Amino acid sequence: MKNKKSAFSIIESVVVIAILALWIIWVFWFFSRSRDFLDWVSAKIEAIEIAREWIEAVENIRNTNWLRFPWNKKFCWNVLNYNSSCILDNDQNTNAEKIKEGANYIVNNVEWVWMLEEKDWSWNFSNPEYRERFIVWKDNNWKYCQKLTSDCKKIPLNYTRKIQIKESDMQEMSVKVVVEWQDQSSSKPRKVEIDNLLKNYKK
Repeated sequence: MKNKKSAFSIIESVVVIAILALWIIWVFWFFSRSRDFLDWVSAKIEAIEIAREWIEAVENIRNTNWLRFPWNKKFCWNVLNYNSSCILDNDQNTNAEKIKEGANYIVNNVEWVWMLEEKDWSWNFSNPEYRERFIVWKDNNWKYCQKLTSDCKKIPLNYTRKIQIKESDMQEMSVKVVVEWQDQSSSKPRKVEIDNLLKNYKK
């Protein structure tokens, strides 16, 4: 009888230890997954903020063109980097370079003015040269920037950002901002895309 009781005690102990071990493993797995999820949520919120800033920047460029060239809004609203030669543009003549349909840009803040810079983005996020070209940094005021200047801190963030002008005509311009980043919970890069349709008139 004593041998049977001791055998049952050993079996019971093994079962209890196994249950405790499985519970501990589950707790660690749960907290690990929770941490990954919170990291992903935090990164996505920042990515949306980064993307929205560039949507607002392109909208600001449109508005600034309106203010600088009110006498020729038809041909100056989407001019590239506030080129004043657009003033002389008409239906038969185009002097100023426009923000191009199908072109890809980053935005730089030059002396507190948003400027577009065209970039080739034929590579993907896994290419180091691509990431270097489109990486997001923090400037001296802890604002996002993409051009290494004396005002831009050399603190790289784990994001790339790019602007694509999908369609553009005399009255409308379709803008898409893509922000990508890599995290530990996924082998593929994460992505946030924001689209905006800019028009050459106020609602």
